[in-house]
Amino acid sequence: MRIILLAVFFIFISLEESKTQNYYGDSESNVFDFSINSKGNLIALPFESKIELWTIENPRLVSEFKEIHTNSIRAINFSNSGNFIVSGGKDSLLVVWDSKSGLPLFEAKPHSGIILSVKFSPNDKFIASAATDKNVVITDSKTGEIITVFKGHTDDVLDVEFIDDNLIATCSADGSIIIWELSLRKKINQWLAHKTWVRDISVSPNRTKILSCGDDGRIKQWDISNLADIQLLAEQKVATNWLTTIDCSDDNSFGFAGHNKRIKIVTPFNIYTLRLKCYINKIEFIPDRKYMSLIIATYGGGIFHYDAREMKAK
Repeated sequence: MRIILLAVFFIFISLEESKTQNYYGDSESNVFDFSINSKGNLIALPFESKIELWTIENPRLVSEFKEIHTNSIRAINFSNSGNFIVSGGKDSLLVVWDSKSGLPLFEAKPHSGIILSVKFSPNDKFIASAATDKNVVITDSKTGEIITVFKGHTDDVLDVEFIDDNLIATCSADGSIIIWELSLRKKINQWLAHKTWVRDISVSPNRTKILSCGDDGRIKQWDISNLADIQLLAEQKVATNWLTTIDCSDDNSFGFAGHNKRIKIVTPFNIYTLRLKCYINKIEFIPDRKYMSLIIATYGGGIFHYDAREMKAK
């Protein structure tokens, strides 16, 4: 029997919009992506064709990177060392930047469509990018040389995540999730995860699970410990419209959000809910925090920091 993710005995805690204005930039902007460095003290934000680097606590603009992209940036990621940032967008450009100087190190054009997701591998040697051309491209992070191109999805590839230095997971508007093996340059497994677009995936810190969400309003949890036999561990329909983002804070807690304008954080003991006035494009837990702390990017409501300690019982 499939395990239902949200048990009825959980305590529900509700939140109105934060009174703390921890905004990064314009509080009415559209923000589709962002990236937090591994120390959890800096955030990189794309605003149109430029990148802004901000401190997370007591928000302060540190630097701006610009004059390379010719159209809006849709994807961004910090390297695990924190020394580099990769960006991709509507101009199909992949750009790697020095995070300290703000200077571009190289630019490449590995896709023929809009780049929707970019990620550094855990060892920072590779960059995986996903785009509307249905391809997943692995690039050398030092030179920009294309290592391999994975073809297997039949529609836009919406997110890419490294499971480890060799395994990569992707999700697509074709409803499927694929796991690829870099060393063998091939697809390991592909399965129909949702009935329609799979908007986002998140790999658990112990690397044994993938969480997914999609336009069907469902969240699902997959056991990937045996790559030859992926198992559905749990699922639940939690919305009537698009779920656009999901993220794990640890092996037992996660959050999700979307076009229902609500964020839910699920822990072993509680469910926390935050209601906003606009669509939510992305949430991400800040690393190295003892308590749940989120960055929230919205469509028309800017991007801001929210701390779970602000949550009050309804």
